[in-house]
Amino acid sequence: TDESGLKPGFRMTTGTKPMVIGYLKRAIDEEDIWIPSKPMIDELKSYVANDNGQTGALPGHNDDLIMALGIAWEVRRTHLDRLTNDRVSWRDRQFVQENNEVWL
Repeated sequence: TDESGLKPGFRMTTGTKPMVIGYLKRAIDEEDIWIPSKPMIDELKSYVANDNGQTGALPGHNDDLIMALGIAWEVRRTHLDRLTNDRVSWRDRQFVQENNEVWL
C-alpha cells in the first residue's frame, strides 16, 4: 500500500487476518512450531471459524495470544532472512547504519 514501510508494525485487517491465521494453522499442523504454553493452548481450543469462514474466539474467550503468535510467525515467515542474533545496544541502533545494515 501507500503506507508500506512508513511505520513499523503490522496491520491486522480483514484481508491479512485469514492469511496470518492460515499460515499459523499450517505451522501448527505440520509441527513447524512448538507451543508449550497452557494459556496459548487454551485459547487455541476456543478459536473457531463461523459459517462465513471468519475466525475468532468463542464468546467469553480471548484470542490475543493467538493474534500475537500469528503476527510473530508472519514476521518470521517473511523476514527470517533479515533477522539477526547480533546484539547491538538500543542506543547504537539506527534503521540504517553507515555500512547499510538494516536492523529490524
